[in-house]
Formats: sequence, structure tokens, C-alpha cells
Amino acid sequence: MEALTFSDLVRDLIKDGSTVTVGTSGNELHGVIIAFDLVLHVITYQDLSPGGGLHFIPLSSIRSIGYEDAPDGVYCYVDLFKK
Repeated sequence: MEALTFSDLVRDLIKDGSTVTVGTSGNELHGVIIAFDLVLHVITYQDLSPGGGLHFIPLSSIRSIGYEDAPDGVYCYVDLFKK
């Protein structure tokens, strides 16, 4: 496997329009990352559900990111810290 940096991953997800799941069991959003602000360290996420909106997610709110480049496509999830 090739080394993959966080910036490379986000750039690829934006470029490919890959679906990204945010949240965990029962509280997931399915959408795409549409921008990454390197200065403010914020990801702009577009929820793809009907009536879904934009979410500005600070990197400090992200607990972990899972990524799998499977034969049937890319799977990516973002797990956030709980309040």
C-alpha cells in the first residue's frame, strides 16, 4: 500500500466525489467532502439526504477516519468526538 497523508486523502475524496459517512450507528450522515480549509483546519461536508445541508467540521472534532479502497469502490467514514 502506498503512503497516504491526510491532505492527500481529503484531496482525493473531494476530487472523486466519494461518499463519506459521518457519525456512528443510527446517527450517520452520508455525503461528500466539498472543501478543506488548510488555514482554519475545517472540512466542509455536504449532507446528501433530502433537505441535507452543509456542515463545517473542525479537524479538532474528528476522533478518527477510516478509509478502505475496496474493489467495489472507496469506503470512508469520519468518527467525531462525542459531547
